[in-house]
Amino acid sequence: MKKNWKIVINNFKSLDFPDDINEFYCDSFFENKRNEYIQKYKKSSSEIDYYTNSVVPSFKKFDNAISFMEPLIADCHFTELCIKSFDGLAPGFLAELKIAKIVVDEQVKEIPACIFKDDKFLKEVTLNEGLKTIGDEAFAGCRNLKAICIPSTVNKIGSNICGNCIFLESIKVCEKNEYYISFNSNIIVNKANMQIIQGCYKSAFPNTIKSIGERAFYGLPLLKTIELPDSLVKISKKAFYGCINLEKISLPSSIQCIDDYAFSEISQNAIISYRK
Repeated sequence: MKKNWKIVINNFKSLDFPDDINEFYCDSFFENKRNEYIQKYKKSSSEIDYYTNSVVPSFKKFDNAISFMEPLIADCHFTELCIKSFDGLAPGFLAELKIAKIVVDEQVKEIPACIFKDDKFLKEVTLNEGLKTIGDEAFAGCRNLKAICIPSTVNKIGSNICGNCIFLESIKVCEKNEYYISFNSNIIVNKANMQIIQGCYKSAFPNTIKSIGERAFYGLPLLKTIELPDSLVKISKKAFYGCINLEKISLPSSIQCIDDYAFSEISQNAIISYRK
């Protein structure tokens, strides 16, 4: 006898599926108004036709690791979701789920580029030990994200991973990380060249910093004043682009290069001074 798992989900925290379930219907997880299940998904299948002939990802099982995909969870309202695989998830899809908290499972090795981009609902993310790579703009535009902590195992971080995260106020790197450091200053610094690759409006600038990377402080309207350290020699392209309320900039005499658009689209009343 087949099991029809039909439930209405509202603000649940998590779901665990027994291993003996081998069939999921498309409408299993939201109210079915058609009075029948149009299509069904089997573990042995990787994709289905959903209502029309268009092929869309629905549900996959990766060695007992569950990955939720459209349209299986359409119309569900999550408060927290643990992601065990990003396979098949397109940038923008997770934003449609309106999830406030994301936990990345320990088996995930890479956060894809742009995967959370412009997710205005995301407030909290927990990255896993074992993670190796964070792609370009992975969390860019997550305007309500307030904190991020880089695990010790991360060895590659892309550009502008938190650009335009306007309320981001806490950036930490695990002390055991061999490649990056935060100096307890709400920044991510590449140890190899002492370059800031990501900051926030509450960042400080330690006197060990050599350069500020491309788009490191991109689109931060709450950033108003910066005093850059005497160790600084370079400010990269668009480093402070779009910091529309940045009004006071103190540059050291050590500075040798300021790239294109480094201070474009800042306050029209900005005062830039050079220290001797």
